Amino acid sequence: MLAREFGYQVAARPALLQTPGAAAALRATWQARKSKTWGPGTTTLLVLCVALLVITFAATHLLIGLAVAVFFAGLGVWASSRMRKPLANAEEVLRTQPWQVWPARVVTTGDKNWPHGLHLLAPDRTVAAAFVCRMPEDVWRGMTDGRGLVWFCGDLRFLCVAAAPGGSPAWEAFPAALPAQPVGGGTGGLEDELVREAARAAVWNLLQ
Repeated sequence: MLAREFGYQVAARPALLQTPGAAAALRATWQARKSKTWGPGTTTLLVLCVALLVITFAATHLLIGLAVAVFFAGLGVWASSRMRKPLANAEEVLRTQPWQVWPARVVTTGDKNWPHGLHLLAPDRTVAAAFVCRMPEDVWRGMTDGRGLVWFCGDLRFLCVAAAPGGSPAWEAFPAALPAQPVGGGTGGLEDELVREAARAAVWNLLQ
């Protein structure tokens, strides 16, 4: 595990055993993100359109109306299942993988779905792994110049779960390409301190 190679703290047990509330924190963040990308107004409009179609078809032909209703019901189940798959995968990561403590640098991406680039830093402050995510606003604003410690759970090649120290709030993080150049500058002292903090026993004590 790369975090362990760098001397960063890694929990001895899977994240859900270490922080049982992490799954609920992840679901809450997922639900908030879902409401931003698929708002109640859109859902209401879709329901009204479907209802109108069903009523129209039913008025002319009962079997056609029933077929349309079944089709849209199946489409809704499929869409809901597809949207929940990343959440289910992330919950599995929490069940099987331990928390890792990482110093991180966060940048904005300009993508409305994944507005944050989360860069995990090696001890020399180069980017060891990069992810895109929708970081909770309070976590983002609570960082100093976009720098801070994050808890990370999972294989860095795949979907992971990131969290504020303590395991909540938690959110999904998806692998991204490493930046071509180091992002930002002038915060070496801060990032050096974060590297030291990620390896400190005091941080590890939070995981006990």
